[in-house]
Amino acid sequence: MMQPASKERSNWAAVFLWVLFIYGSIPLARSLQEWVSASVGKHLFLWVTFTALALAAIGMVRAARRGQLLLTLPVLVCVCTVFSLYAWLTWSLRGNPEESFHFVQYGVLSLLLLRAFRSRLDGWPLYFTVAMAGIGFGIIDELIQWLVPLRYFDYRDIGLNTLGVLLALLAIAPAVQPFRRYPGTDFRGLQLGCLLAFVNLLLLAFCVSNTPALRSWYINVIPGSERIGEVTAEYGFYHLDSRFGGFYSRLDLQELAHQDRTRYGEVAAVLDQLRSDQAYHQFVTRFPAYQDPLLAEARVHLFRRDRYAAMARQAADAAQRQQRYAHIAHGENTILELYFPNILHHSGYAWPSAVRQRWEELGGDGPRYHSPVSNSLITRVSQATLLGVLGILMVTTLGVACWAATRK
Repeated sequence: MMQPASKERSNWAAVFLWVLFIYGSIPLARSLQEWVSASVGKHLFLWVTFTALALAAIGMVRAARRGQLLLTLPVLVCVCTVFSLYAWLTWSLRGNPEESFHFVQYGVLSLLLLRAFRSRLDGWPLYFTVAMAGIGFGIIDELIQWLVPLRYFDYRDIGLNTLGVLLALLAIAPAVQPFRRYPGTDFRGLQLGCLLAFVNLLLLAFCVSNTPALRSWYINVIPGSERIGEVTAEYGFYHLDSRFGGFYSRLDLQELAHQDRTRYGEVAAVLDQLRSDQAYHQFVTRFPAYQDPLLAEARVHLFRRDRYAAMARQAADAAQRQQRYAHIAHGENTILELYFPNILHHSGYAWPSAVRQRWEELGGDGPRYHSPVSNSLITRVSQATLLGVLGILMVTTLGVACWAATRK
């Protein structure tokens, strides 16, 4: 449905300002989260998301009364299902409620993009194009975080951004009247959507290729790139152990055992110098895991063990919570004793036998323990396989875009 040029410009201005807000808040987000958590409580993010859902529902009802949306019974069922899914996903993130704000940011962005693209596109390709544009902004969001100090790239956040975009479209698409009336296929929209999909796939191909090996190359070629301390892809292993559960590592079991035998003195000395919580944060910056996996992984397992042991001690009046925390502390200590034994026993972190026995009694029973340390590692598929799949998809989307160009 074509719109006046002034209306179209204002719609795109709204998209620009909202994207500017999302990207501009990246350097401030961590400080804001800490301030909200300290002054109000991090549950505030949860209520902001639920409030946004309520306002969206009110907005849809008002739009239906003005005849802008068609809320038939099947459409209402679809909309209620999507809103329920939104609410359930938001509640499932209550452990880290700030993550639910991704739904607000990218749900709003999806609707703003829909208004802007409706000036030029129609039919189902309109929604496809909006989805690809929203997903692209979400990928770029994470790449900016990769470049910003003290922020980190996360594939999980790309998934949350994508969910925010797609769920908003699923809620609104069945109720938009022009979509229901439009005959045929808008090949211009299909072409644009496929080109955007190609760009997204290209960005993802870079993300899964940006390994420590690639970083070693580009810091020697691109001036200033050595300031970027992180990478966006690390490949490793998930080691199952019938004695306790499993854990992630950048090293296979043979290499892990070899390095623990040959480097324990060096690694233990570094760990002993950086024991406090403040020193831990310095450690994470100074010793990225991709540069020295053995050192970094040992320190994070130790940090998690000691943090949950302290939490268990503080939860002495809540038996169930204390047992859960003790189970985590005992699980991390088990990993250290079995796979980092020389480092542990030559450092100042080894638990005396009485302390070890106490935590085993408190947390030894329970479900198998699977440590989340290094869970950002890609373990189920190789880099070659990922690039192969992405390559096929890129060729396909580019081919469809070329075909659509001939049908416009």
